[in-house]
Amino acid sequence: MKLCNFASFDPSHVKRNVSGLAHAGRGDRQIWDEFNATIGSCSIESQKALARNRWNKNQLIAQVEEPELPQGPTESLRMLELD
Repeated sequence: MKLCNFASFDPSHVKRNVSGLAHAGRGDRQIWDEFNATIGSCSIESQKALARNRWNKNQLIAQVEEPELPQGPTESLRMLELD
């Protein structure tokens, strides 16, 4: 939904009469304006973050433990009296 808020600020969408969501806020506008003002550095930073994520993915997977399965019954029968 957040990305649909940004559509309301995108000139290419506005030109096509695509309005985005109706309740985009000041925070959405600030993010949009900052992104457009620094689009070159944003793309570089996103590539760096992607590279870090790929490098760390194997470490993250190794740290994930198997979930503990529940012991005993997991369901119960209940009777409700309706008025």
